[in-house]
Amino acid sequence: IYINLNGPGSGKFVERSKATVSVFDSGFLLGDAVWEGLRLYNGRWFCLDKHLRRLYEACKFMDINVGVSPAELERDLSKLVSTNNMKSDC
Repeated sequence: IYINLNGPGSGKFVERSKATVSVFDSGFLLGDAVWEGLRLYNGRWFCLDKHLRRLYEACKFMDINVGVSPAELERDLSKLVSTNNMKSDC
């Protein structure tokens, strides 16, 4: 699981059993959320640019600050794939 608490580039990977959510998180307190599913094929995200565009548009509509730019999120997703040696989500 990837956690980014302090802005771009400050994220870290933690074991699933050690992951936490702040009691002050608006998703926890109020149920604020946006969901966008991603598919990974042969180590590459399928239509990532379209998914990120929809994600950021939905977050803007819901007044949710993603905290990182689309490029930074793409970088973090790539790091997620390499850290976990992911090839496919199937």
